[in-house]
Amino acid sequence: SAIKQNLQADPGVVVIALADLFESKVKRTRDSLMRDRKFEGRVQIPDDNLFWGFDCHEKLARCEADLLCMATAPAFRGRQMMAAVKAGKHIFTEKPVATDVAGCREVREASR
Repeated sequence: SAIKQNLQADPGVVVIALADLFESKVKRTRDSLMRDRKFEGRVQIPDDNLFWGFDCHEKLARCEADLLCMATAPAFRGRQMMAAVKAGKHIFTEKPVATDVAGCREVREASR
């Protein structure tokens, strides 16, 4: 994905947490990143920073990350971004930000 390519290109990026709806996908993604030579030495995800379930975005927003990268389905993205904004996180996301104009405006206003 474009997000992964951008993260790989910046040698200062260290991946410290992952979240998804499904536990198996989170663990598979961590394993894949750890084998990826472009991330060599930059994947430092302890088990307690693997989050899954319908509230995974709220747990992720509470971790000690500077930046959250959102590559989730648009139907979930607005709510996830609001949790991150409320936690004071910077966000890098795909578009659309939300599924409707009102949702986009809500995220924009919250992030000001």
